[in-house]
Amino acid sequence: MVFFIALALSMIGLSRAVKHIPMGVAYSVWTGTGAALTVAWSMATGGEAASTLKALFLVGIIGFIAGLKLSEPSPTENGPAPRSPEGPDNAAAPK
Repeated sequence: MVFFIALALSMIGLSRAVKHIPMGVAYSVWTGTGAALTVAWSMATGGEAASTLKALFLVGIIGFIAGLKLSEPSPTENGPAPRSPEGPDNAAAPK
């Protein structure tokens, strides 16, 4: 039951995120967060041995996720440049 509730909340969160940030960043954040939380939960409940190296890598994942979110969008992420009515499709057309 907990899995299905978490799944629904996760999908709702992803669908809301893609309305505000590019899909690639949203999906990376979604999968990275899910992986980090899964490992952290497993270590916290004793299902997996905790180690300094695992903790360091989890911090790295979270840091890279934050970096993706905080990075400046590139010009291609904002979509193609608007075309003028006198653009290449209409400029050489005979009248």
